[in-house]
Amino acid sequence: MIVPSMNSEELVVEVYRDLEVVNRKANYLTQGLRRQAIKTKGKYVQRIFDYKSLRHNQWFIVSDHYVKDPYFTVVVYYTNHLGLNGILVDKDHRTLMHFTSHFLDRYNERFLKMKRASHLELLKRFIPANSVQTIMTFHENNSTKKQIFGRFHEGVGLGYKESFIERGKVLHHFNTFISNEMVLRHQFEDYNTLGKLYEGLKEEGYMRGKKCA
Repeated sequence: MIVPSMNSEELVVEVYRDLEVVNRKANYLTQGLRRQAIKTKGKYVQRIFDYKSLRHNQWFIVSDHYVKDPYFTVVVYYTNHLGLNGILVDKDHRTLMHFTSHFLDRYNERFLKMKRASHLELLKRFIPANSVQTIMTFHENNSTKKQIFGRFHEGVGLGYKESFIERGKVLHHFNTFISNEMVLRHQFEDYNTLGKLYEGLKEEGYMRGKKCA
């Protein structure tokens, strides 16, 4: 079970201890949407399911069922002294994306502008709407951390990257969110470069979730 005292590597280990069972559940739930999808005009339906794992971790599953191409995204969430955090598992099973409570606050403040929304509501709103992302890694002066600049559909995420080479895993920490209109002049080049990559991924039908078996 995830506890607030865990460091980043312990979090990664705990997520992957849960993942096989969570993926099986997600696959089952997503396949179960086929009949509903067939009945819709666009042959598509999306649902978000809550799931508590056998290890007592709280997950939610975003199931997108296109009749010919169902897929799902899984996110585990937990609370520490700073508030609610979400960790999304990318479809490559190697990359994790960590969204902090501060990121969610800024997402709401600078984009959604919802009143009295909980962090969990914000996370469940952000993930389905930003299923495509591109990330650039760079070093800032006087920093030992690899900084990240991530382009999403609704804006930009800023944070840093941790790599766990022996485990073959990468953890992207997104600490804050800025809307597309707030991108600074010195960020334009990175923003535009990632924008081109982002549009290319959309055209190729790239989705962050895992396809159903």
